[in-house]
Amino acid sequence: MASSLFRTPLSTSPELDNPKPTPHPGSGDKSSLSNAPDAARPGLDSPSDEPPAPTPSRAPRLHGLDSLRAIAVVMVLIYHFLPSVLPGGYVGVDVFFVLSGFLITSLLVQEWGRTGAISLGNFWKRRARRILPALTLMVVSVTAVSGAVGGDALLNIGRQLVGAFTFSSNWLDIAFDSSYAGQLVPAIFNNLWSLAVEEQFYVLWPLVVMGLAFLASRGVRRCTLMRTGATVSIVVALASLALMISMFTSTSDASRVYLGTDTHLFGLMIGAFVAFVVRPDAQMRWPKLTWGPFGSPAREVRLLSTIVLASSCALVIVGAGFFLPFDSAVPFLGGLFAVDIATAVLIVLFISNQNQAQRIEVAPVRWIGQRSYGLYLWHWPLVVLAAQIMQDQNAGTDIELGTFAVSVALTFGLAALSFRYVEKPILDRGLITCLKGWSIQAAAVLRSAFPPEGLSGKDLVFKLAPAVVLVATIALTGVGVVSALVHQPENSSVSDSIQGGQAALDKAAAEAESESSKEPAGPASQGEDPADGDRDKGKDSAEGKDSEEGKPVAPAPKPKTPSGKQVTIIGDSVTLASAPGILEALPGAKVDAEESRMFSAAPKIVKDLERKGQLRDFVVISLATNGTVRPSEIEAVRKASGDRQIILVTGHAERSWVKGANKAITKAAEKYENVHVADWNKAIAKHEKELARDGIHPGIEGGERYAKTVKSALAKANVAR
Repeated sequence: MASSLFRTPLSTSPELDNPKPTPHPGSGDKSSLSNAPDAARPGLDSPSDEPPAPTPSRAPRLHGLDSLRAIAVVMVLIYHFLPSVLPGGYVGVDVFFVLSGFLITSLLVQEWGRTGAISLGNFWKRRARRILPALTLMVVSVTAVSGAVGGDALLNIGRQLVGAFTFSSNWLDIAFDSSYAGQLVPAIFNNLWSLAVEEQFYVLWPLVVMGLAFLASRGVRRCTLMRTGATVSIVVALASLALMISMFTSTSDASRVYLGTDTHLFGLMIGAFVAFVVRPDAQMRWPKLTWGPFGSPAREVRLLSTIVLASSCALVIVGAGFFLPFDSAVPFLGGLFAVDIATAVLIVLFISNQNQAQRIEVAPVRWIGQRSYGLYLWHWPLVVLAAQIMQDQNAGTDIELGTFAVSVALTFGLAALSFRYVEKPILDRGLITCLKGWSIQAAAVLRSAFPPEGLSGKDLVFKLAPAVVLVATIALTGVGVVSALVHQPENSSVSDSIQGGQAALDKAAAEAESESSKEPAGPASQGEDPADGDRDKGKDSAEGKDSEEGKPVAPAPKPKTPSGKQVTIIGDSVTLASAPGILEALPGAKVDAEESRMFSAAPKIVKDLERKGQLRDFVVISLATNGTVRPSEIEAVRKASGDRQIILVTGHAERSWVKGANKAITKAAEKYENVHVADWNKAIAKHEKELARDGIHPGIEGGERYAKTVKSALAKANVAR
């Protein structure tokens, strides 16, 4: 690429680096980049479906960017509706980040080059006009409907509303330790975290660009807006990436590094870097090539090279959707950064090949791209509500066909209506003008319903009905919002189930402690497990009988299933939810369970119990739900357990690591004689209605099935002992 594409050197353009001060235009409402976005889904500042004609204040629209938006939003929708189909579809958000960083920075740079100043007031007003109306419509409508639906849809609704309207959703989620992908019940406005990140960028980044422009205008040595802006952008991007890598740990939830503005800023900054380096009106310049002996330029080679490079970048983005699941370490160790780089290269190729970009921008794709903001806003709350109303599994899992069809239809329908009747009018005429117009129309509807001469006949229906609908809609919306705030539950239904299991364990432990305090001091008082005493007692009894009669006595037959007092169970929230069933099937079992526990914690827990003399003959490990299970971790559990029998429980969840964890468990059972499998995944697969709506935690019947599965595996282990 030659310098006609890139600013030389990172721009020495006097218009951009040292513009002549001129009065700032009063209008300021029309962007000079017709594809300038905003919000989390950029690219809808140009409301018309047809490219606007070039004007002095508006450049021709940039073809190709709507295609990128369409790809990005469709990836996100598939990830949230059918995550097993596209487990890495969340990377579409990073595509939006790069687009936003590029377009917003381009607007600021062009305004500086055109007027010699950057009007922050006008900039923020345009952003508010683009973002707030559609956001307010969605949040108020969804909150009102949630108030009518009730239940888990209202969980933490107050906190979520604060985050939505202060653009702090991501930091509130971090502060309250909310998991992005591992929530027991999905938050209804969970998707607004990315909007918060972008809004924080929109507030702070213009101040930085203004500072750099000020230095450039004062003639500070070696300080030009383009050169310094590009340097600052790439340094901040690399710093953000380094922070994500340094803070990420494979044994804990990645939500902090994914949601944090500080650790996920690099996509926006890569887009900003492109804006400082690339001229939007540039055409690609390749080194001059010849074809054969005639010396004619090889246009075919140039075109083929562009196609190959663009296809490779698109393949990186789409491939990440298929092969970069959220629970993998790769996204947070450079995978997301690679997606951002591929997006940036595609933006450069589209800018420099507008004729080709226009040809591939087919109408349906462009339609989706232009409405990508609305599609992103509406899709997640709608699928959360649809799943709850239709008694389907929680959003974020593979929903049933009916729920999927309803969610898709409502998402596209409401996004189209929002674009047509809210976003486009406000972008065309301004918020104040639209509010006045809507108020006049509402007043006209009410006046027509109550004319001085009264209503009769058909007029009673056709004139009164619109007024009734208008008043009822406003009233019901207000009642729904108030109801949502008043009736928000403290815990989700899944949390209640888990807490019920914990209460059952606490009660059983208290009863066991009460009984032991009534018995005379024995081996148990010296730190030994009561099960050891029971086992020794049986052995002494058999030996005594043998010595009394002087004849050998056959040992008593082993019970089919070990006593609960011989069993230690180490588990997670699935075990907690199953606790009532476990205590009924294995009374006296020692259960050590904790929410979000991973298999990597098992070796230390086993060692600690062994050191305290509290590890019993049969050790059940049920930790395949929250993370990977490594052969080295299983071996560490074996060493810590000594010659005890180990039962590993398989996991059941729509999470990408579960299949690998179950495979590791099966292989360990084949390899070691004292390792056995309790196949919970197989046992519950045909009875998923016994699970809670998250598709992971068992209800009452599911807990009984879980206990039966563990008990059956214990019986097999007892025979093999």
